[in-house]
Amino acid sequence: MNKIVITVDTENPQTPLYQKKYSDNRFWANGWGLEKIVEIFSEYNVPAVFFVNVYEYVVWGRNEMKKVLKFLSDNGHDVQLHTHPIWIDDKRREFMFQFSLDEQKNIIRWGKHFIEDTIGKQVTAHRAGGYGVNEDTFMALREENIFFDYSIFSGNKNCRLIADNDTICNKYGIHEIPVESFFFDNKITKLDLDWMSPEQVEKIIKGKHIKNEYANFMLHGYSFQSPIDYFKNMTPDGSKVTKLKGVISILLDNNFSIVQPHNKN
Repeated sequence: MNKIVITVDTENPQTPLYQKKYSDNRFWANGWGLEKIVEIFSEYNVPAVFFVNVYEYVVWGRNEMKKVLKFLSDNGHDVQLHTHPIWIDDKRREFMFQFSLDEQKNIIRWGKHFIEDTIGKQVTAHRAGGYGVNEDTFMALREENIFFDYSIFSGNKNCRLIADNDTICNKYGIHEIPVESFFFDNKITKLDLDWMSPEQVEKIIKGKHIKNEYANFMLHGYSFQSPIDYFKNMTPDGSKVTKLKGVISILLDNNFSIVQPHNKN
């Protein structure tokens, strides 16, 4: 049976906030944020992995971040670490590779402990914001006993590591589950709610283009909201809800098992 991991980058769009274009918290977004995503997953009885950018506590407060973590965990989903260090860095460095090894250790250690102390479950996986990993990131993850990573997107300008042929691999003792890229309809794409239509996902699946033991399908916590004026404002988008339902139906109809591969809790 084919397997797929549904991963949700749980964050607010970080750059517009720092450009002071808006100050709204999009985690909930009047029911069009995490609640709606979890509602769809519950409807289809599928588990997901939520990579949470807990460093946003500096804007929304620690209690808000704890609310997000508990909501996701209480609804049966796997909560893991997403690192967007720009939120806590005075120099406004955006990617993990811009930090030293010791700085990356501190960033990862803080986020890991915050999640574990909040939900009482071990952090075992990580995804770097913007795919911005380097070798030091993996060294830091290993020291913090995080042995799964989802950050590598070979060919992306922010990613300083590659996964040969976009396949699952072991790098520096870390089990890497990369973003699978496809040359499809004359362009490079990936399994992402905002990058592909359900019809394209079905062609990828039926055409047996997936290279790995299990695939990695992505979306964001604000994927049901469409941006206006480059994220200055966002508006609910019911078509994205329909789209996610269509993708899940295609996966289940094609006998994909939707898994949380590193959830040992």
